[in-house]
Formats: sequence, C-alpha cells, structure tokens
Amino acid sequence: MTLTNFSFHPGLPDGGAATSSLLDPLGGTARVMGERALYLRMLRRFRDDYRDAAAHILAAVDGGEAHLAHRMAHTLKGASGMICAPALYRLAGALEIELCGGAASRPAINAIKAALDELLPAIALMVDADAALPRPTLAPSYTQVSVGRLAEGLAGRLVDRLAALLASGDGAAVDLVEESGAMLATALGEAGFKAVALAVNEFDFEGAMETLMQAAQARRTTAQR
Repeated sequence: MTLTNFSFHPGLPDGGAATSSLLDPLGGTARVMGERALYLRMLRRFRDDYRDAAAHILAAVDGGEAHLAHRMAHTLKGASGMICAPALYRLAGALEIELCGGAASRPAINAIKAALDELLPAIALMVDADAALPRPTLAPSYTQVSVGRLAEGLAGRLVDRLAALLASGDGAAVDLVEESGAMLATALGEAGFKAVALAVNEFDFEGAMETLMQAAQARRTTAQR
C-alpha cells in the first residue's frame, strides 16, 4: 500500500479500495456533514489519544481488569468508526465481543496493535499534507461558528465541547451530558438532546456524534427561517 496516495482533497490521487479499508477520509468527512476541518481535528485527536491503545488494553487484561479492557475496546471501536477506519473498527469490535466473556486472546490484541501501527502513519501523513496546503479563505468550521450560531455563550461552547469529546471517544462525554443537560437541551432542542444523551449513555459515541450533527443542523435551519 502506498501511503502517499492518501487524500481527500479534490484533484489529488486517491488510494482506492486498498487504502479505504485502512482509512476512508471521504466517508469520514461525510460523517461530520462535510466539515473537513472537524474531521482533521478528529484525526489529530485519534492519533494522540489512541496511539498506545493496544498496550493499555493488554495491561488491563493482564491486570485482571476485564471490564476496563472491554470499555477501552468499545471506545476504540467507536473512535475508529468516527474517523472511518474500517479495518481497525472490525478488529476492535471483535475484541469487544471476546471481552464480553471476560477474557481476550493475545493475538486479537496484537492484531489491533498491528492495525494501529499501519493506521497512525497514514493519519500523520494526511494531517501533515493538509497543513502544507495553501490556506484559502474558507467558511468557518462547524465547531467554530455553526454551533455558535445555534446557541450563544455557554450553551454553544458546551456543544462544541461535547462534539470534541465524542470525536475523540472520550468517556468524559457522559459526565458532560449528565452535568450540563439543561444547557445542552437549549442548544440542541429537547428532542435532539434526549437522542444524543441516550446514545452517549450507551457509550455509542459514533451514533451520538451523528445525532448531535443532525440536531445541530436542524436547529440551525430553524434559526435561519
């Protein structure tokens, strides 16, 4: 596989089916409603937060903390799903199932490490390539302005924070939803917040992020009428 073929910039070559099984940037960008800047931030957070995920899971398993290892595998699956890394998503899901029984095989964890060892350089290449591009005048990103237009002040900043936590698969999203439910409901609408909260409380961060985007878009459309 040629990592230099990774791109989601118009006019640049695409790695095709071989690379999309590792990382699908077009699919990942579509998952966040076309917000390329947000997707790139998600990639950076994933790179920083999950580079040692396999080692952490192995340490939890060796330490007899099967429940913690299961939570880590579940979170890794959600985060890899959000950035559209299909191979890692499948491996993390398989490990999560193994851990439901309270144990995990060393080969399953090694497979995740191998997938991360392949994925992380691809992410770094994409992030570095984007940083090297000339910066045209672009519409502000979702988390900088679009959410801010939905609700000013604290409510908008809380939605920004929740989006960042979900994008990185951070379990602190659960605490944020619990502690700031009223303000988040102001920003997202009662129905939208309840849908997001349900997904978050089930640790379905991938589904919560999709629901958050839909609720935000709905509120933005309403505000523009």
